Amino acid sequence: MTWRPHEDSSAIGRHLGHQAHVAHFMIRNLTAAEPSPDPELDGLMNSANPEKFRGALPTVERLTAFRDTVAERVHARIGDIAAGNVGAPSQLTVVGTHLPIALINH
Repeated sequence: MTWRPHEDSSAIGRHLGHQAHVAHFMIRNLTAAEPSPDPELDGLMNSANPEKFRGALPTVERLTAFRDTVAERVHARIGDIAAGNVGAPSQLTVVGTHLPIALINH
């Protein structure tokens, strides 16, 4: 999970964290304005930061908790959108329809 084949390469654990980071980033910026579930991981999981400036990976337990929390938030928010329990249901239905596809493709 933490082994890197080269200093400019990412470990598998970082990719797993990055997937969750992007999912939450898109949910909070497009639908909910939620705070990050683990702000200390934001810089590490953000691809805008060069590999050598990202820092050490968290433990597998912390990474798993981060991914689980993000998954719960994504499912809850998409559920709220599908049920119309949002401030702009027509607009967010369009976002909610396409967002999961964008996250999967990412």
